[in-house]
Amino acid sequence: MPNLLLEKDKKEIFKEFVLRLVIVFLVFVFITICFAMMMLIPSYARTLSREVTISDEIKIFEQTIDFRKQDSPADILNNENLKIEKIKNTKDFYLTSLISEIVEVKPQGVKIEGFFYEAGNEDGGSLIIRGESGNRNLLVNFVENLERKDIFSQVDFPVSNLVKGESVDFSVKIYIK
Repeated sequence: MPNLLLEKDKKEIFKEFVLRLVIVFLVFVFITICFAMMMLIPSYARTLSREVTISDEIKIFEQTIDFRKQDSPADILNNENLKIEKIKNTKDFYLTSLISEIVEVKPQGVKIEGFFYEAGNEDGGSLIIRGESGNRNLLVNFVENLERKDIFSQVDFPVSNLVKGESVDFSVKIYIK
C-alpha cells in the first residue's frame, strides 16, 4: 500500500513524534526526581537534627577541654602532690582504730557501705559514714552509741535520714577529736 502523504507532512509528523517522545521522557525524569526527593526528605531531616546534636556535643566537649586547659600541668601535679602528702600524714593505725570503734557499736540491722575521711587542719578531721539501716530505731540507736564515744567531738545526723520507716539509707558525719 503506497504512502500518500507528502514529504513535508512526513517530516512534520516525525518532528511531532520526536517532540512527544522527548516530552514523555522529560515528564518521566521529572516524576522520578520528585519521587527521589520525597524519599530523601526524612533522611535529610534526620541528618539536620543529628548535625545540631553533634554540634552541641562538640561545644560541650570544647568547654571541658578549655576548662582543663586552665590548669597547667604544673598546677595539676602540685595539687596531686598535696593530696599524696595529706594521705601520708594520716595515721593508718588511727583510722583503723576509729573504724573498729564504729563497727563495735554498730547494731545488727545496720549495714555500713562506706567510710569517707576528710583530714582537718588542727583537729582530727571528720569521717562520713554511709550505709543502710533495717529500720529507723536501729539507726537512732547507732547514732546514740556513736555520741557516747569519747573519741568523737560531734556527730551530725540529718533529720532527713529518718523520713523512711524501713530500709533507711543514711549518712552520718563524725567530727574526730
